[in-house]
Amino acid sequence: MRFPVFLDANALYPASLADTLLRLAEAEVIRPHWSDEVMLELERNLAKAIGAKAARRGCPRLCRN
Repeated sequence: MRFPVFLDANALYPASLADTLLRLAEAEVIRPHWSDEVMLELERNLAKAIGAKAARRGCPRLCRN
């Protein structure tokens, strides 16, 4: 049974935590969910850390559906 889990921006950044959670999703342990607002917050946080251009390149599929 896959447990539904809502992932906030705090869970998707830093990358090490996001990697762990997304690997659990790949292993069908959890079923991750997030909102458009979470993706916008993630992109803002990445932009602060690595620059806006790099942030847009780094999460095109996640941040922009």
